[in-house]
Amino acid sequence: MRLVRSILGVAAGFAVMVGIVTTLTPVVARYFRAEDFRVLNQAFMMANLTYTVTAAILAGFIATWIAGRKELLHAAALGLLMIAISYYSMRQQAIDRPGWYEVVIGGCGPMAAMVGAAFKMLIMGREA
Repeated sequence: MRLVRSILGVAAGFAVMVGIVTTLTPVVARYFRAEDFRVLNQAFMMANLTYTVTAAILAGFIATWIAGRKELLHAAALGLLMIAISYYSMRQQAIDRPGWYEVVIGGCGPMAAMVGAAFKMLIMGREA
C-alpha cells in the first residue's frame, strides 16, 4: 500500500504541474504576443518562470500529501522527474532561448517541489 501511495503521489504531483503549465503557456504566450515560441520576449519568459515555479510548489505539496510519509524523499523523486522531462523537452524543441532561462526552468522546479513539501510538513505535520 505504501508503494502504491508513493507512486500515485509523485504521478499526481507531476500531472498537476504538467496540467497547469500546458494550460497556461498558450494563454500567457497569446497575452504577451509570444505565440511563435522561436521568438520569446522577456515578459513571457518571466511570466512562464513564475507560473512554473508556482505549479512546482503545488505539485510538491500534492505529491507529499498523497504519499503521506517521507515528504522530502517524494519531493526529490518528483524533482528528478521534472529534471528529466525538462532536459528532454529542451533537447526536442531546439528553440533558441537564453542559457539562464533553460537553467532556471530546469533547476527551479525541483527546488520549488521541495518548498511544496516543506509547506505540507508545516501545515499538516509529518506522518509516520
